[in-house]
Amino acid sequence: VALPLYAGCWCWTMLYDTIYAHQDKADDARAGVLSTALRLGEHSRAWLALFALGCVGSLAVAGLSSSGAAPGVHVPALGAGLACGAAHLAWQLAPELPGTGPLPHFGDALHHHRDAPWL
Repeated sequence: VALPLYAGCWCWTMLYDTIYAHQDKADDARAGVLSTALRLGEHSRAWLALFALGCVGSLAVAGLSSSGAAPGVHVPALGAGLACGAAHLAWQLAPELPGTGPLPHFGDALHHHRDAPWL
């Protein structure tokens, strides 16, 4: 359970760090910082999709591995939670977001953060 949970959290961290790193690309380039946004460049969308899939998949494996705790309730609740999380990640990675440009020009990624305080 611990290894897939760790992998899922690592993928989530890479996903969100890269999204927000895109806002600082110009500053990072001037300062010589090799951020994930600069490193992934025009391939960011594909990598972010892989990080999102890795996150949801790893969390599903971790959740299903621990399903013995409450077998009748656990799997449907896990599925609902993963579906909501996956939908949110898909929204984050949508090709064209209202008021922003397409990836990798994330525009104002903070817009998504402020629109989803409940997550």
